[in-house]
Amino acid sequence: MTYTVQEILDQIEAGEDSSWEFKQVEFAGTRLRSPKRAVLADEIAAFANSRGGVLLCGVTDDGRVQRLTGDQVAALDAAGEDLLVLAAVTSQITDGLADLIERSR
Repeated sequence: MTYTVQEILDQIEAGEDSSWEFKQVEFAGTRLRSPKRAVLADEIAAFANSRGGVLLCGVTDDGRVQRLTGDQVAALDAAGEDLLVLAAVTSQITDGLADLIERSR
């Protein structure tokens, strides 16, 4: 599913719920340090056991949008083409969920 910028901003203001999870990202320079694969796998498994959901990286649990540099965004993208999420799925979850992940930019 695709969301408009306004729909995403509205959800950030409303906060997390059973179908939206915010994940703060942390970097060491331009190297992604967090979230860890196991954390992502737990969230993906929870979505898989329900009606699905949206994992929004770059937003803290309290709804603060992080300011990321262009290099950090590129690092997220390079962790990219879903490699971090796919690695979390394949290394932490035994059932094949990788085919169900949809990426939105």
